[in-house]
Amino acid sequence: MNQTIEFDKSELNINEGNSSRTGNKYKIITQKGWLHTEGEKYPVAVAYPIEQPEGNVEPKAYPVGTYQVDTNSLFISGSFDALDIIRHPKLVSYKRS
Repeated sequence: MNQTIEFDKSELNINEGNSSRTGNKYKIITQKGWLHTEGEKYPVAVAYPIEQPEGNVEPKAYPVGTYQVDTNSLFISGSFDALDIIRHPKLVSYKRS
């Protein structure tokens, strides 16, 4: 099954704070994209995780374009409105829009 993620903007969403359970600081960086699945009429909104670089370096968004997704990276979560991508998602190819 062919699945691609399309990024139509190169903007990052940063959510940071302190865990109410542990008190530890957290920082979650995502980029909004659209998951296109072969055979489906409409794409699904996704929050694609962006890794925080080492040191004092700003994270970078993926450039606008379409990327092939390794299907082992997908997970449907019941706690969010969008399809989540977990662990270390792998984009295996890129095509500029």
